[in-house]
Amino acid sequence: FGAVQANAQAAPPTQAAPAKPAADANVTTLSDVIVTAERREQRLQTVPVAVSAFSAEQRTVQGIESVQDLTNFTPGFSYNANSDRPYMRGVGRNTDNLAVASAVAVYYNGVYDGANATILLQHSDLFVDTIEVDRGPQNTLHGANADGGSINYVSKKPTKDFYAEGRAGAANNERYWGEAVVSGPITDWLRFRLGGNATVENGGYF
Repeated sequence: FGAVQANAQAAPPTQAAPAKPAADANVTTLSDVIVTAERREQRLQTVPVAVSAFSAEQRTVQGIESVQDLTNFTPGFSYNANSDRPYMRGVGRNTDNLAVASAVAVYYNGVYDGANATILLQHSDLFVDTIEVDRGPQNTLHGANADGGSINYVSKKPTKDFYAEGRAGAANNERYWGEAVVSGPITDWLRFRLGGNATVENGGYF
């Protein structure tokens, strides 16, 4: 038999926990997201609906520029860009016939905007404030074409002070685009917001 001698090791000296860094005054904080998933304005944290909502500021920070990008941040939501088919929880349109209504309804400011051929339109954060993705079924609140769910685009509202912004860019396939918006007060109780965009692409697209 052999014997092995064991020596107790001294515990390392206790180190003080590092001090928390002071709050950075330049850190950007996002305000509460207000949704209308139940046909009334509510805070996203309190609404009892399976909804993912993205404000214009959040989409800028997270790099969400298209419906395809939304699928990376929305559970249960998938999208096929080639056939323009949105699916929620596996429910959607299974045919290329645009006469067949999709099971994912699209709304603009609560107004039904069709179920097909509209989801690919440009939804720049210059014009659209919040995008709500309500996972279904949502037929009770959003009608017969929302078996899978609904997507609601909420436009930006006119501003209290005069505001103007323009953007332009270029991409491959000779693609050029520009967009601009102007907003402000007319009287103490009346405001306006006017904007538009244009895109030109000369090749390599379907």
